[in-house]
Amino acid sequence: MAAGNRSVKFKVKPKSYPLVKFYYQVENENGNDLFETDVTFPQEFWLNLAGNCREVASSMGVFSSQKIVAGLNLMSQKIMAEIEAESRRLKYKGVYESLADFVFELSSRTDLDKVRIGQLIHEKANKLKLQP
Repeated sequence: MAAGNRSVKFKVKPKSYPLVKFYYQVENENGNDLFETDVTFPQEFWLNLAGNCREVASSMGVFSSQKIVAGLNLMSQKIMAEIEAESRRLKYKGVYESLADFVFELSSRTDLDKVRIGQLIHEKANKLKLQP
């Protein structure tokens, strides 16, 4: 988007979810001033973006570039994968924190060797039903 001597650009990367890179450029008598920052967009924005990518890819004709169709489909899949990963992180946050506290306690014990510490961590992870 450009208006007069100003322009705005968004850089959307699925891996950066939920952040979008925002660039604002102003041309003035001293040259160009470029401002950039990361802006957090809500999950609904990302879900709509994934849906729109999928919809546009499916509506493109046979004579359209298959690389663009594949790219849009891939972007949609990557966005959904990042949203699902974030949901899992939030869902299991307490469990992971509990395991991290347990590992920290074990690592400070001097009466256990590394093999036994590894066994105890493995047992705790199984009790918490964590899988790699």
